[in-house]
Amino acid sequence: VIDEVQLLTDEDRGWAWCQALVGVPARRVLMTGSPDAIPLVKALAEYLEEPLTIHELTRHTPIEAETEPVPRPEVEPGTAIIAFSRREVLAIKLELESRFRVAVIYGNLTPEVRREEARRFREGDAQVLVSTDAIAMGLNLPIRTVCFSTLTKWNGKEEVQLAPWEVLQIGGRAGRFGHHERGHVGQHLDDPRPGSGLRRPDRVLDLAFRRHTQARRRDRRVEHPQHV
Repeated sequence: VIDEVQLLTDEDRGWAWCQALVGVPARRVLMTGSPDAIPLVKALAEYLEEPLTIHELTRHTPIEAETEPVPRPEVEPGTAIIAFSRREVLAIKLELESRFRVAVIYGNLTPEVRREEARRFREGDAQVLVSTDAIAMGLNLPIRTVCFSTLTKWNGKEEVQLAPWEVLQIGGRAGRFGHHERGHVGQHLDDPRPGSGLRRPDRVLDLAFRRHTQARRRDRRVEHPQHV
């Protein structure tokens, strides 16, 4: 089973996913991930002359894109605010601590601290989560609303806009089945004055959720008659 197959398109990590797919000593490979990966997976299957079956799965909990930005004073419990640097995460945490118990998750935390922060939010010891995209993979948390504080990030070379699949990957953390009837994804304003912060509608957020209000994920299956 190879999860997050859309990372084939990642400039820095795509080689690892490609190597795993091409070199795995298995008769059957199950791939899961964003629908954005389908063209590349199809091309790879054709190149390897392997049969490909695509299964589409629908989320149990639908996701809705908020039509208006969420000012910081209107943040509610159950919200995860997404930033893309440790400095920004801690700055937002500091501003929210006067109203909420806040948990934080970012890449440089030790595994023990990360698990403890996730536990605090999951069990209600923390009401709001501020995180980088570290929550996008491997963490299932009872998040009702995901709010992006920005839709750009530093990629090690320059400031770039998030890809639609990244918005879906992170936004898909909202509305965990069994905890909420639906999830919400939107933009976060640190300044409630008109004209400040992100504006509506944001092109990337709109593009990501316009055709994915049900936030579908797909299950790709490649059956290998022999080892690749």
